[in-house]
Amino acid sequence: MQCEMVIRADAGEAMGSGHVMRCLALAQAWQETGASACFVSADLPEGLERRLQGAGFLVHRLGCKAGSLDDATATAGIAQSLGADWVVIDGYQFVDAYSLELKRAGLALLAIDDYGHADFGAADVVLNQNLYADRSRYPSVPPDTRILTGPRYVLLRREFLCWRAWNRPVPPHARKLLITLGGGDPANTTLKVVEAIAGAQTFWTQIQVVVGPSYSHEASLANAIGHIRVPVNVLRNTPSMPDIMADADMGIVAGGSTCWETGFMGLPVVVIATAMNQTPIGTAIDNAGLGKYLGWHANVHPRLVTETLDSMARDLGFRECVARRGPGLIDGQGARRVVNALRGELE
Repeated sequence: MQCEMVIRADAGEAMGSGHVMRCLALAQAWQETGASACFVSADLPEGLERRLQGAGFLVHRLGCKAGSLDDATATAGIAQSLGADWVVIDGYQFVDAYSLELKRAGLALLAIDDYGHADFGAADVVLNQNLYADRSRYPSVPPDTRILTGPRYVLLRREFLCWRAWNRPVPPHARKLLITLGGGDPANTTLKVVEAIAGAQTFWTQIQVVVGPSYSHEASLANAIGHIRVPVNVLRNTPSMPDIMADADMGIVAGGSTCWETGFMGLPVVVIATAMNQTPIGTAIDNAGLGKYLGWHANVHPRLVTETLDSMARDLGFRECVARRGPGLIDGQGARRVVNALRGELE
């Protein structure tokens, strides 16, 4: 069996699902060229593994510590045995020693990054899809390394792409709210937000709460939902996020890859950082006029949550601007552009 792309990414309660989900978008775009891809993981919830398999991708599980040299050696061995053209690494556990081990094995390497957690000197291509990213963030990368930065390269999964020509309807007052605060949400910021809404004079007619495969606080969440006077629907590991985003008028989200999905869908959002690397993303969303950033989850007062939601729900002009600006900034072609770059094609 041959597999031209091997993707090394993990997911779990602490790190969430974002690394694997954006790599799924890349794998789908690679697959559409007639090539094959597979995933290698040391940590992966079973629900997410089934989703990858359902999309047509094999999953190889590792029995070693994530990010270790044993991990790098095992991943290199899998890639060599499959005749891979590219290895993709996405995760903060993959530092320079890991990348060097893959390069010693003679493998071409794409490193997906958010905030420069490594030098990436061994990478052939570095990808940072965030709004704030540019080449100046990578001073140690050799000149011949290709660096792809900014929203032109946002990785969106296949299910989003059919919404490219969609124009979001913007009601005078937002009534339908989406809450999704990460695939793991170990601090249970979801509960904090739901309790804030339950204690406020709510005007929502519909609330959708989406939790990931690693979310483990169902009992406390169900108790809080029992105190809300409007219908609340809890969805776990849903494959239909674009449909849910299209049905919502506003969202409250973690500052990860979901922000670029809501931007593409023109959905105004309130952003809360649930991991330290999400701070620049939340700030960028605020600066770009795609939402409002409230800060680090532990420092966000429930009253600030409800006041910000109320203000945005009443601000028709702001929500209309997001509906136009988001799809203009994130056009849904990012995964295709990355695949073209890996194949040596210039735009």
